[in-house]
Amino acid sequence: MHTRAGTRMRSSARLERTAGRRALRPTLVAIAVALGIGVGGIAHAGVGISPVIIEFDDALRGGTYQRTLRLSNTDPELPSTFTVEATGEIAGWVTVHEPDGPPATEFEVSPDSRLGLVVQLVVPDDAANADYEGALEVLGSVADGTDGAGVQLGGLVNIDVTVTGTERRDGAVVDYQIGRAEVGTDQRFTAVIENRGNVQILPEMEVVVTRDGRPVETLSTAGEAWVVQADTSGSVTVTWTTSEVAAGDYTAAFRVVDIAGNRPVLLGEREVPFRLEPRGTFTRSGTLTDLRLLTAATIDAPIIVEATFANNGRIDTVAILEGRLRRDGELVDVAQSLERTVLEGRSEPLTVTFTIEEAGTYHVEGVVNYDGFLTEPLELRFAVDSAGTVTASDGSADSDDSGGNGPTLVVGGMAALGAIAVTAGWLLGRRRRDDDSAVPSSDHPAGPSDAPHGDPVLMIDRVAVGSTVSDDREG
Repeated sequence: MHTRAGTRMRSSARLERTAGRRALRPTLVAIAVALGIGVGGIAHAGVGISPVIIEFDDALRGGTYQRTLRLSNTDPELPSTFTVEATGEIAGWVTVHEPDGPPATEFEVSPDSRLGLVVQLVVPDDAANADYEGALEVLGSVADGTDGAGVQLGGLVNIDVTVTGTERRDGAVVDYQIGRAEVGTDQRFTAVIENRGNVQILPEMEVVVTRDGRPVETLSTAGEAWVVQADTSGSVTVTWTTSEVAAGDYTAAFRVVDIAGNRPVLLGEREVPFRLEPRGTFTRSGTLTDLRLLTAATIDAPIIVEATFANNGRIDTVAILEGRLRRDGELVDVAQSLERTVLEGRSEPLTVTFTIEEAGTYHVEGVVNYDGFLTEPLELRFAVDSAGTVTASDGSADSDDSGGNGPTLVVGGMAALGAIAVTAGWLLGRRRRDDDSAVPSSDHPAGPSDAPHGDPVLMIDRVAVGSTVSDDREG
């Protein structure tokens, strides 16, 4: 058992029960399913699960908590598909998802790699103070590489939850970040917060910008809904519009408080110097990396086209997707996405919507405008007949895994589009705060795949039907 600062020790009964359960679990049953062939020749590749026990101590009624589950695929050539489902007393309290994805029960792990998942616990408001038990049933399927053959290996990751009525508030700012900015762009100020308590933090931040000791601007997130859940890291961000100030050296005085309780609690304060650069100092660079349909293309129904824009420049940028829809070579519609702030080094999706009104051969041309610069364009092609059936660009019928009329997309470069006018509204008056723009600290990363690696790892090798696999715990 690991004792963490601020976490109460379990009762003797809890300790004895936990120790007893571990003693009774020296092995993990593996289910091997061979479809058409035996499995005796594939005993060296396998899948892994870590940790083998997940604990939520001092969980408060109505609270939300997160832990990390790591799935490993040691096969050097073949991917593995995992199913993860919660069981037991807490089955309805637990969901599993990838860091930026929705709750799911199926996950794919590439060959010779590991996937970090978020295990989220939401304790019901009326849960009694007590100890609760459950588990995650994890089943990994590894293809054999031969038609009709495969192996499935499974096990349990036990989950222990202690629900208590004690509130433990324990949080602090662990990093202060100031993004690169030029005159005329928005300056971003971020505080990264570590919540070590068992209740959520509602951070409120004030930043006073000064130059030569004189106040220039006071910024605040008052009235905005920023939340850092218990036992996680998160951030709060405020932006400064710099269009009417001069380049030069400034100082930002941060002050961050938690307003979740009856009285505000100071989380951290610090003065950080920074420089606002002249316009054009930093290199702007962006790439349109993908263009695809999010919905099936049918007559008299809207279609959503999604582009992925990668900001590989040295400054945050505002991006807008412009799409052009052509039918049989003729332009029929033009659409623009909402503008979106894309942080330096990040990729974000942008979408436009069109309506297909009649049969024909279509292609969508897309280009992204970022702060007045244009990406190289991409296009996708599809055809729709009078019955609403979508075919590939070469005329062959296409079907997707769901059985719907999903188009086959041809994505690639095309001749450069004509210059696109940039309105003044794109460059002025932008509000660049985005709920997805949290900036993890380099010293305190928030992603589950970067969690500490000292947990026991349960490695499962593919074995013959009916055999067992030892609980091989590293660390």
